[in-house]
Amino acid sequence: MAAGANVSTVNKVLVLQAFVLVIIILVFFLAGGLSSAKSSGLGGLIALLANFLFAYWVKLASDKSPKQMLQYFYIGEVAKIFLTVVLFIVFVQIPGIQFLTLLVGYAIVLSVHWIALIIWRNL
Repeated sequence: MAAGANVSTVNKVLVLQAFVLVIIILVFFLAGGLSSAKSSGLGGLIALLANFLFAYWVKLASDKSPKQMLQYFYIGEVAKIFLTVVLFIVFVQIPGIQFLTLLVGYAIVLSVHWIALIIWRNL
């Protein structure tokens, strides 16, 4: 049996997003310094935390009836959107944050799950 055979696709995507977040921070640090690294890292963190929250809600629904699963899915999606908005509002208040760099970090980490699922589907 392969080493990661019992790891869910959701967990793999979250780990991949965390890995990409670290890479983003390093690249932005080397290219633009600490302020760029902080801004891109916080942007990526918004996407990662929101996706983790959604995954948590979906996991809670795994042993529920189909109707309850759908309710948990909706609750998870609303919570994810709410957390995303709140974190953006909080993080843009931090002195020295570069808004465009924050958005780039967010977009890159957010896009990881779409790209990963497309690639893994074709394997």
